[in-house]
Amino acid sequence: MNEGLCNYEGSTFRTILTWIAYPIGVLLPFTLGVYFRPEEPSAGYVAFFLLLGFTIAFTFEKIQPHCEKWKRDHDGDTKTSLMHIFFTTTLTQAITPFVMMSIYWLLNADGRSSLALVSWPTEWPIMAQAALALVVAEFGVYWEHRWFHTKHYLWRFHAVHHCVRRLTFLNALQSHFFDLIWVGVAIALGLTVFGAPEEMAMIVAIFTVLHGKWQHGNIRYKLGWMNYIFSAAELHRWHHSVRYQDADSNYGSNLIVWDLVFGTYNLPKDRELDVVGGIGLGRDDATFPKTWWGQLIVPFFWEKMVGNRHYYPDQKKKQEAKAAAANS
Repeated sequence: MNEGLCNYEGSTFRTILTWIAYPIGVLLPFTLGVYFRPEEPSAGYVAFFLLLGFTIAFTFEKIQPHCEKWKRDHDGDTKTSLMHIFFTTTLTQAITPFVMMSIYWLLNADGRSSLALVSWPTEWPIMAQAALALVVAEFGVYWEHRWFHTKHYLWRFHAVHHCVRRLTFLNALQSHFFDLIWVGVAIALGLTVFGAPEEMAMIVAIFTVLHGKWQHGNIRYKLGWMNYIFSAAELHRWHHSVRYQDADSNYGSNLIVWDLVFGTYNLPKDRELDVVGGIGLGRDDATFPKTWWGQLIVPFFWEKMVGNRHYYPDQKKKQEAKAAAANS
């Protein structure tokens, strides 16, 4: 077994919990949230599910952790994550759903936006509409996320999220404000173009605040065939790998559908991720700032504070090979 992983072999209870944890922790509250939604979209309703998501993920990390060593603080990262949450609450990923909803309402201030290219299928069952809204919203997020990995001037902001050396529900909220604003823009534009009603923006926001904690959570759970639907921890941990060949994949935020379409799906069957030393920025770990303030300003002083212009050494090789092929 991979060094550092919790050993649950021989426990029937742990095996069952591994398979039912995600449906209980994410899909059930999301379904209830959709069916019992208020008549008018409400940011307060989304905030309730944000707090509920925190509570559920925290509980499951205590009773069903994935990695024993991820339970312990690493270079003060718990304090840094908390600083991101409490001191940049209006700037960090915790408010991404509210940014998205605000932009959506702005674009749709007079009812159906003139940007809408198609009519939304309001006659569909509500869960079918919710599924469509998630797929539509995910398209923009997929490309926003992928560009933030491949363009250095964007990566310097996104690196704040990838600098963590362990994955927990807490550091799911650790992002630079510039990064998360563009996530909100991407979601809002996608929903607007497809003519989605306001309640769809709220429904996407509810799923985002529930699922995001589990995507990063230190929770042992498996999805099986649902790994071809949801971008959950089994996939997303590879996206945080120090190896660029693995990290250049699984860009989906809530769903993994666009990774399947564009060929960036990655779930190795022949090896396990090194949970102790395989998460982070690779060679940039040594110079990347560990404090909240340092991470807030590092995108603007990258060369001085970090020095390296590339994500990982093997990213540079890939870029050079691509350029050589284009010129040949």
